Amino acid sequence: MRAPPCSTTAIAAAENRLVAGTGNRSEIHLGYFTKWGDGASDLNPISDLCATEVFEFLRYLNAPASIVEKAPSAGLYEGQTDEKELGVSYAAVDAYLLRGEVNEHDRAIIDRYHSRSAHKRRPISTFENP
Repeated sequence: MRAPPCSTTAIAAAENRLVAGTGNRSEIHLGYFTKWGDGASDLNPISDLCATEVFEFLRYLNAPASIVEKAPSAGLYEGQTDEKELGVSYAAVDAYLLRGEVNEHDRAIIDRYHSRSAHKRRPISTFENP
């Protein structure tokens, strides 16, 4: 009998550890993360960096080219990349977030993703007993 799959958070809890998130500002703005999947973390050291800033930081750290030059991908299927999936480049998203610069086509895509994913960025609703 196979053991059930373990989540990162379950392993961290069992070993009294924390889960570090990997979502950047661009992905969070677009809602391009799974709410209780890669969005579930105890801390997120890169949440205020846009995607292009993450790559700049990796270059600064002399990360291997195989990491820095690899197209961002959620690994959903063979050949899948985030930018193809989203229909907009991270450079366009970041120019919008950092400088307000974007063409109308890309703005419509970015705003649509942001609007539809608002629930992912809200805290969990709680209710008080009367």
